[in-house]
Amino acid sequence: MDLSRCLQPVDLSAIDDHVFELHVTHHPPDAQTLGYVDKSTDKLHLSLASGDEVTIQQSRSSLSGQALSTGFVCWQLARYLVDWLLDEGCPFSGFFRTPDIKVLELGAGVSALLAAVLGPKCKKYVATDQKPLLKLMRLNFEENVVSRRWTSRTLEWLQTGKASDTSIDIVELDWEKHDLHEIFDLLDGFPDLVIATDTIYNEYLVPFFVETLAALMGPASKALVTVQLRDESITTRFVEQLAAHSLCVYTIEDQYLPKALLAGFAVYYITK
Repeated sequence: MDLSRCLQPVDLSAIDDHVFELHVTHHPPDAQTLGYVDKSTDKLHLSLASGDEVTIQQSRSSLSGQALSTGFVCWQLARYLVDWLLDEGCPFSGFFRTPDIKVLELGAGVSALLAAVLGPKCKKYVATDQKPLLKLMRLNFEENVVSRRWTSRTLEWLQTGKASDTSIDIVELDWEKHDLHEIFDLLDGFPDLVIATDTIYNEYLVPFFVETLAALMGPASKALVTVQLRDESITTRFVEQLAAHSLCVYTIEDQYLPKALLAGFAVYYITK
């Protein structure tokens, strides 16, 4: 599919108007939660549209404890995004039918859901988050990875059958103190695609996230960033920061989005 058909350029000279319209047209339902799947349990069982069944270990005590990281529970957007990206009707599903694609995920969270399902479809997949989350990320990935035909420098793995050219890694990345050398080394250069789900929620962190995103993107890199629409000021801050880094910003035409991503969410497509 020609991506230009499904992309709507954001007018960066009228960001307030864009954000207001987005929050009106994609207004969340009254019953929408903060966005977590279920924070009442430490173990989740999810059935994905692809037919895959996954079990995710969360840490409710870490969510409310000293670590104070929202990444210790699974958020709905990760599930919605992976279902959409693997749907043949998704204009971006072709990325995962390209054998040489290199993907970087920012703020993967302990679920490691996208890494487990999308990682085996890529030449290289690197999932990142803060150091305290990595142990659970690796555990959940190894529990749910849909294929054992991959190699890694950062994970223990069991190879069965014919070896694969796919490499999957889970590594630390703190947006406030980022050292990108290891990521560029694991990817052998810039990523083709950067994915981030529900990373835009804290106004303080937004500039650090966008600075990291811009530094990681090469001239041909693309990014898909999904946002839950909770606060107009935070959405505005995000788009303003993208503009400040001279990034090109698009939303996805509603007709190409699944129902799950229309009420209370936005998907941004970003290029240099």
